[in-house]
Amino acid sequence: MEGFFIFDMSNDLVFKFSNEEMNEKLLNIAKKSGLLHADETSHYKISADVLMQIFNPLLANLRFMLVQFDNSFNYVKCKHGFSMVFDDENFGFLLITISNTKSIEFMQRTQGVYKVFKGPFNQ
Repeated sequence: MEGFFIFDMSNDLVFKFSNEEMNEKLLNIAKKSGLLHADETSHYKISADVLMQIFNPLLANLRFMLVQFDNSFNYVKCKHGFSMVFDDENFGFLLITISNTKSIEFMQRTQGVYKVFKGPFNQ
């Protein structure tokens, strides 16, 4: 399960890349949260609005920690075996990488490489 997401300063989704397993996981979360009807097909493509609703509590917490305490968390290891890595030093853009197969260090390096090649993020 792997995904790479970029959110702007207003928590709008700017970029999304995820494999099929991640798409299924996000679809299940959206259905359980009531963001999608349970009878939607599994081939439904989740909209940016739904993804924003799924990630919003995490994004709000991360930005609050950064603004209020000038210190935010860099990664989260979840009990279900996957990790999330955050990078918030990109002109207000927030990068989130999620994986259950890659190490935290590898995901942090991947974000660094992305920033070098992409530069300032443009929509």
